[in-house]
Amino acid sequence: MLPLNLNFDNTSYLDKVTMTPELFYPLLEVAVEYPKSSQPNPIIVEKYLETVLAHYDQVIVVTVAKEQSGTNSVFRNAVSKKLREGKKIAVIDSKRNSGAQGLLVMKAAEMIAAGTAFDEIVSAIEKLRDRTNIFVSVNNLKYMVRSGRLSKVSGIAAMSINLKPVVSIDTEGKGSIAEKAFSEKGNEKKLFRLLGKINTQEKVTRYAIVHANNPEKAEVYRKRSVALLGKEPEYIMNISTIVGMSAGVGTVAISYMCEEEL
Repeated sequence: MLPLNLNFDNTSYLDKVTMTPELFYPLLEVAVEYPKSSQPNPIIVEKYLETVLAHYDQVIVVTVAKEQSGTNSVFRNAVSKKLREGKKIAVIDSKRNSGAQGLLVMKAAEMIAAGTAFDEIVSAIEKLRDRTNIFVSVNNLKYMVRSGRLSKVSGIAAMSINLKPVVSIDTEGKGSIAEKAFSEKGNEKKLFRLLGKINTQEKVTRYAIVHANNPEKAEVYRKRSVALLGKEPEYIMNISTIVGMSAGVGTVAISYMCEEEL
């Protein structure tokens, strides 16, 4: 796993390595200059691939959606330089992020452990990404405005009516509004209505819960998800600080996968 870079107060950090969620969110609240993210350094990616290729003949890279980051492009460029005879590398655009990307990586790892052929794994993950997604409960749009994900004019207008959207990802990997609510309770209700609809139509086979320093709300979502889906989440964890700086502290999201039609 190769972390993204987080630039904060004239210092560059590695997401979840040298900057943890527990440290990040309190600093975010008092930051004068909002932090920015950047894709991995191409030289570091090339060295990373060199190390991996010294030990493995086949490598599968599952990146965050290329519509959200240049990481996919950086890896593709590195592969074009480092690919050697007898080696196979696939760079897959997950078209997802956060917990949804994590579910795809988890599935790929399980297939590798089961001895599934390289090309079959790549094909399966590329099909599954269209049956994998995330619903993000956004209760405060100020973080999206400060991070530049939402224009200041649109953000102020939305906040003036207390808009609390449920954000998802479209087929190309771009963020999209799946539902709109005007209260925290309404937001939660609409998120689980969406999840229930997906489960009825396609059958959710696995899911995960991520949060931005809000384990209490994540536990509420876990209980509701278990009641709705009849199974425990694959994992519950603190969201990436880079995702969190846009979604905002307190955010909770549910990612899901429907595996049947491969």
